[in-house]
Amino acid sequence: EPFYSPWIFDNDDYECRTPESWLAMGKNEEWPDQKPIPALALLLTGDYVLFESSYPEYKWHLVGVLDYCTKKYMTILYGGTQHWIPRIRLLFKAEDPRIFANRIESALRLRKDGEIQLLYSTSVDCMPIWEANPSLSHASLQRIKELVKSSVLSLLPVCNLEYDRVMNRMVFDSTVMAFSEEFSDIILPQKNPEKIPENSKLLFFF
Repeated sequence: EPFYSPWIFDNDDYECRTPESWLAMGKNEEWPDQKPIPALALLLTGDYVLFESSYPEYKWHLVGVLDYCTKKYMTILYGGTQHWIPRIRLLFKAEDPRIFANRIESALRLRKDGEIQLLYSTSVDCMPIWEANPSLSHASLQRIKELVKSSVLSLLPVCNLEYDRVMNRMVFDSTVMAFSEEFSDIILPQKNPEKIPENSKLLFFF
């Protein structure tokens, strides 16, 4: 079951109007008061709210949009109940449903990628530092001191920590690849091919 809500990963590039523009569709000179804008909202079912089930169920409901605040729209069911709904769970009748479907698909894909990266990073960060791993040598630390002229004292612990993390990551990656069935829920991040610049300076720390 996903841990994060998809609206966190919503992409505003799919939006065709500003919130003010959407709300303006419910006003005119003859009717200055805000009128509900027809839309479909994805709301929790009454059974989930009543019994506090661990498996929430949602259904689309015909609603009218009345207000907007901090990335959420206030909607009213055609029965009187009001809800604050994130944009990704609100399909205006005046927008293209195909673009809205792409918006949902994009958020779900970004959420999946984010949770995969979070699981991987957390697994590496929670590994204990293995004493058998090689440590950052004194010569390497001296070389770093020569290259960095300020904040040396605060930088050295960070360098040691990052070095240990790289060592753990190498061990973790090799373990996952060797025992892929036991670590079927771990997906190793894809590494982009490194490009060597035409003019470069090699620094050997190890």
